[in-house]
Amino acid sequence: MDKLRAVPGLDPVVTYRRSRWRRLVGDIPYVNDLHSGSQPIEGIHVAVGAADYRLAAAASSITCRVETTGPAGAATSTVLPFARWIADMTSAVAERSRMAHESLAALENLIVYDRPH
Repeated sequence: MDKLRAVPGLDPVVTYRRSRWRRLVGDIPYVNDLHSGSQPIEGIHVAVGAADYRLAAAASSITCRVETTGPAGAATSTVLPFARWIADMTSAVAERSRMAHESLAALENLIVYDRPH
């Protein structure tokens, strides 16, 4: 998770599997902060642009899903193999970074070089 959090612009959300004891008692302040690294992960959600990349653990398998919302508001959900899921997410992050870089370069050209005379 630290590697995902290190990528600028990504805000991964991690959900941890809660034990029966924790479901019965509820959240105790600061316990999640102390033991978050050792708890089993139930799911990971990363939003990149208009797509939500989700991993969900169920029994002994992991489901990799990409959820998108179209221009008309229609939601689509696609289950992918892990290799394809990670390739799609890294491509989306690279495209988003490229667009941000090009936008900053265009802004710099506008400010520095296109001054009115």
